[in-house]
Amino acid sequence: MVNVTVKREANDDLGTHYVIYIADLRAHIEGGKLAAEKIADRIRLGEELLSDILAVNIKRLHLKNMRTLEKSFDALEKEMQDLKANLTRATADNTTRKKSDNSDLFKESVDHPENFHKAKLRQMQPPPLKPSSDKNLLEDLLKRKIETKSSSFCPMAANGLQLKYHLSLSHAEELSKLIEEVRTKGFTRSSQLSHCIENTDLKYKYPNIAGRVTMENDNHRWGYDGGFPTNIYRAVCIELDLYNNGSNAKAVNFVSYHDQ
Repeated sequence: MVNVTVKREANDDLGTHYVIYIADLRAHIEGGKLAAEKIADRIRLGEELLSDILAVNIKRLHLKNMRTLEKSFDALEKEMQDLKANLTRATADNTTRKKSDNSDLFKESVDHPENFHKAKLRQMQPPPLKPSSDKNLLEDLLKRKIETKSSSFCPMAANGLQLKYHLSLSHAEELSKLIEEVRTKGFTRSSQLSHCIENTDLKYKYPNIAGRVTMENDNHRWGYDGGFPTNIYRAVCIELDLYNNGSNAKAVNFVSYHDQ
């Protein structure tokens, strides 16, 4: 049997938490001891694959990197604001110089007639290009920031889910859209998601992967709406970090909303 242990730890970032160790490897982190013990038991019994644990940790690392990227964007935005302020000052200085040149033109034309023509030639020269170039640079940087930031939070590609969980393309597309739509709702239990699907119009959006599930436990059968087939249920729980209610019941049948 794999040597799996749960240890209580604490730090400033996570507070008190529980770490699952496989041998000497930190494999997973949970906020509650009961949840950590359940996962450890499943690993010991071979019900929880290490690849699934690592997939959850990779997702959390991705979110941490996104937060770091957000801070970098904020710093870049401040730099661009400073650049814009410098551009405004440069434009104002250029306007002041033009007024000064006009004043010198009048003075020189009074002092000597030849100076009038020299000043006129200076006035006909094109203005400095630096402020205009800075403006174009600023607009380009802003455009790049917006494009980069929006692409960092794009939904997971459906073909990635298709390959990861061996799904059909239509199921992968619906799963990708569902994950992005409910990710911000803060669900922790799969039953919360099922209740949301059944009591909203989500069942009409995802008719191929959601439907009615028949469960069985100790020769007792019952059904509920808003459920998923076993392969989709597993993918949803991994991608959204959801847990069930600790029941030993198993799904024995599934009928999608599309086929009802």
